[in-house]
Amino acid sequence: MKPFSRRTHSIIRDGGRAAGILIAATLVGLLFSGLKIPEANIIAVYILGVLIISIITSSWMYSFLASVISVLAFNFLFTVPRFTLRAYDPSYPVTFGIMFLVALITGSLASRMKEYARESAQAAMQIEKEQLRADLLRSISHDLRTPLTSISGNASNLLSNENEFSQETRMQIYGDIYDDSMWLIKLVENLLSVTRIEDGRIFGCLQSLWMRSLLRRCAIRTGTGPDGRLR
Repeated sequence: MKPFSRRTHSIIRDGGRAAGILIAATLVGLLFSGLKIPEANIIAVYILGVLIISIITSSWMYSFLASVISVLAFNFLFTVPRFTLRAYDPSYPVTFGIMFLVALITGSLASRMKEYARESAQAAMQIEKEQLRADLLRSISHDLRTPLTSISGNASNLLSNENEFSQETRMQIYGDIYDDSMWLIKLVENLLSVTRIEDGRIFGCLQSLWMRSLLRRCAIRTGTGPDGRLR
């Protein structure tokens, strides 16, 4: 799905949610009005609606528009004269202003808290990811040291005492070195596939070069070919 399509889908989704909540708040207000419940409670319902909109939508603009629409809807439906945007009571403009400011501030605070919570969650996920990676590296350190120690020990024996070993013994040591090197390469391949870095192309190139270099050095040191046989 293209970015523009995702954005359009997000706008339609959030707009629909905001409209639904405002409609629900208006219906509750009409119910309160029919039950002769004071207008202050209707204002509180609209403010609650703006708060909910700011939480479930992706932008502060929805809560701002909801604040404006709430004031207009309250003026149009619940003040005298009804079904107009005029208000005869001189105190209504002050009420509208306070209602708008309270709704706007409440929605803005909720949006900021939601953004802060999202950033905190992302930071926590990143920390957990790094911790898992560190734990993985520590857990396989022994598996990496074991074949390296074996290769180093066998190579040292060949360098120091090669003439003292029989052909069969040398072949066995060559095979052990080759097996350990291949096992190590496979282990490193698996490790690198898990612990990827951001620049995958450079990383993949370095990985391939390092492995080929390791295998070539082992073959040179032991006098074996790529298939593990004596040359």
